[in-house]
Amino acid sequence: MSTIGKLKLTKDQNGEFLTGYIQTLEINLQIRLYPIKEQASANSPSHRIFAIGKDNAEIEIGAAWTKTMSNPDRFGEEFLSISIDDPSLPQALNVAAFKEENSETYAITFRRRMAKA
Repeated sequence: MSTIGKLKLTKDQNGEFLTGYIQTLEINLQIRLYPIKEQASANSPSHRIFAIGKDNAEIEIGAAWTKTMSNPDRFGEEFLSISIDDPSLPQALNVAAFKEENSETYAITFRRRMAKA
């Protein structure tokens, strides 16, 4: 897995949200993740994702789901499964954000899915 970004917990007069970036050779996004207060169902996203565009405009580009690890090494640990899509991207970008130990910071990681034989 490659770390391609960071998120940190931010607070303002409207509440808490995550702010950070995703950066690769082709992508340089400043992003904000806002929690969805009333989810329609258990499978609904937990966050809406916005990119920060020109003039500080927010452009909705995706969603995140809060998931729980089933891997024995990190069993029960929560993480964010993030999906970002925009007409300027060749395909959707699917990444995960894992909270760093003793911190309010998340590392955004990318792993290319291997084709099944």
